[in-house]
Amino acid sequence: MLSLFLLEKYQIFAVDILGQPNKSDFIRLHKKDTSYGEWLLEIIAYFKIDAITLYGISFGAFPILKSILIDETKVKEVFLISPAGFINGSLLKTVNLFFIPMLKFKRTKKEIYLQKCYATIYDEFDELNSKFLKEVFLNFKMDFSLTPNFKAEELSTLKVPITIIASENDFFVPAKKLKKKCEKHSSSLKNFIVLKSSKHVPSKRVLEQLFKKFTAQNDR
Repeated sequence: MLSLFLLEKYQIFAVDILGQPNKSDFIRLHKKDTSYGEWLLEIIAYFKIDAITLYGISFGAFPILKSILIDETKVKEVFLISPAGFINGSLLKTVNLFFIPMLKFKRTKKEIYLQKCYATIYDEFDELNSKFLKEVFLNFKMDFSLTPNFKAEELSTLKVPITIIASENDFFVPAKKLKKKCEKHSSSLKNFIVLKSSKHVPSKRVLEQLFKKFTAQNDR
């Protein structure tokens, strides 16, 4: 729902990541090997897509990076928002602002704790998202293991243009720390954009305005 505005110009394949709270099979691939990358490359091969643009937010960025480290020949460009796999965020803030309210909600079912969870990571939140997050917290076996970070030497091998969008108020993926690593080690970094007043999941309005600028630049 966050990126439906892209349908005005692009054909979108919205892929459910295995093992995540969606309609795909509950199979968790290994984060430390190439499984996620191979899985995504299988999907790209199935649809016979050339010059594809890949777009991922949060953990959705992880399979993308895994895949282009294996084979980036069919990828035209990559856009990553608050991407997992680059840096570790603030453990203290994550525990205090997200995990503790989440655990309190799971135990008490009180809406106030659910609201505290999404208020710390979402710029905007509607009823559909609220119902989804509630279902995830109460009925989904969540994976709390750390996502391994890509090594500097891996990032330096990439050639496909990558745009990274970070948020100043994101404690999962802090913008300042992320920018420092990306600008130092990501050899194919095309743009690094910091959203000054956004959280881990930016608003649809902010993203739509940003991608309209990208589209206008590419159309020149």
